[in-house]
Amino acid sequence: MPSRSDGEKTRQKILTHSIRLFAKDGFDRVSFQQIADKCGLSQSAVMHHFRKRDDLIEAVVQTVLQHNRAVVEPELWPDAGALTQLRKIFRINLKWVIQYKEDAQILLLLYYYASRDPRFSKFYLKLRTFARQRVCGLIADGIKEGQFRAPLGAEATAEILQEFTIGALVNLVCVTNIEQPSISSAEKKWDALIDSLLIRV
Repeated sequence: MPSRSDGEKTRQKILTHSIRLFAKDGFDRVSFQQIADKCGLSQSAVMHHFRKRDDLIEAVVQTVLQHNRAVVEPELWPDAGALTQLRKIFRINLKWVIQYKEDAQILLLLYYYASRDPRFSKFYLKLRTFARQRVCGLIADGIKEGQFRAPLGAEATAEILQEFTIGALVNLVCVTNIEQPSISSAEKKWDALIDSLLIRV
């Protein structure tokens, strides 16, 4: 009988190959059999771990978010100050898009699914809330530290910054070859947006 760790390795293999296949062909065009073939497993073995397509898609999205956090969170240093972290958080997400383009394509698919399926809409709203709260927390910290003021308030400012981030990342994911000028342009726009929303004290 396979050990629990063997089962977890198999599950991880299914998720890894599912990310690649979904990123290439979309959620609707990939069958459990295709995933099984890529993993060297039977279809029933895949379905043992994920009984329904929606369960697999949700696990794939969760995996992608874990990858994003693994890239972003170690590079945010609380002692660097809120403004430095705000400037940096966008650049780290750009790095994630460049290094893990397949993961970023999965998030594009999530946006699409969220527009037509209430279950994924709820999942998207949860993701959006998490992202906004992280930025809002940094803004609130910067105000407390006396680094800047936020005339629109921390929540409204965080909403604007998070929506810019989504738009910029979507634009980059949709480009086949992300070139340095596009990255530099996005970084400059981010810095200009922060400077227009936050007044240094």
